[in-house]
Amino acid sequence: MIVKPLTLDRISGALILSAIALALVAANSPLKELYAAIHHAPIRIGLAPYQIDEPLIIWINQGLMTIFFVLVGVEVNY
Repeated sequence: MIVKPLTLDRISGALILSAIALALVAANSPLKELYAAIHHAPIRIGLAPYQIDEPLIIWINQGLMTIFFVLVGVEVNY
């Protein structure tokens, strides 16, 4: 049996899978109200006239998914 060394891509993959499992458990357990409250908690960034005020789910969908697809695009180019 060949044991491969721990690399950044293996660790990040394990973190993503564990976050998915934790989110599935939290969303389908008695903690679902807390999970929904955290998901829809408002996040504000900026100064008063120039601020972005969106729920956490919007930051995840638009911000983090953009970074994800940029990284996928970079990987496809190699």
